[in-house]
Amino acid sequence: MGVIVRHGQALANLAASRAGAELGRADRTLSWMPLSHDMGLVGFHLAPLSAFAAEQTILPTSLFARSPLVWLQEASTRRSTILSSPNFGYRHALKSIDRKGVPDGVDLSSVRLVLNGAEPISVDLAEEFLERLGAVGLAPESMFPVYGLAEATLAVTFPELGRRIGGLRVARASLGRGETAEVTESTDDSLVTAGCGRPLPGLEVRIAGEDGFEAPGGVVGAIWIRGAGVTEGYYAAPEATAAAVM
Repeated sequence: MGVIVRHGQALANLAASRAGAELGRADRTLSWMPLSHDMGLVGFHLAPLSAFAAEQTILPTSLFARSPLVWLQEASTRRSTILSSPNFGYRHALKSIDRKGVPDGVDLSSVRLVLNGAEPISVDLAEEFLERLGAVGLAPESMFPVYGLAEATLAVTFPELGRRIGGLRVARASLGRGETAEVTESTDDSLVTAGCGRPLPGLEVRIAGEDGFEAPGGVVGAIWIRGAGVTEGYYAAPEATAAAVM
């Protein structure tokens, strides 16, 4: 289904994203995500374009798939300040580093943000990526776990700038809807849920129970969002729109 995003909704979310990332003319973004993906199109084409035409580079997705280390080499050569990838991309790059090592001459000291979103975020994997590339200048506080979806144009929550990635370890068995997530120190049958910050300016987020009212703290619920950048519905799909839009 297609998500309806009108001009005003796009402008509202782009403004919120620029504010949350402090994106400006001096930034240089680098992405390998396709423009058919909302994170590629909105986050790494329209956002830098709207930020006083900040410099942007878009690599072919197929190139990253074949040679993920080219992404790091280009970031170094272009002195990129903002990168991005879903979780699997960091794993793909690390596997290539295991086989070939970090290419000679790579310097990632210019990178201030490495956005991590579009799929569940592994805090352990993100920390491994930071540790492995810290030797070539990648800052430990650069990993930037974000939450968003096409129904909000793109971005919903960003963390505080300069904050190191982290989260809560919870028991998997406690993650059913309506249950209270059990915080644990045990690594058996548990996972670390990544903290993705707070709603961006102009957006409201509610964790709702089955009745639609706000769930108590720590209770697993549905994510409801409201704001100027949120869609009015799905294109030519009234039933899906009625089910999703309140």
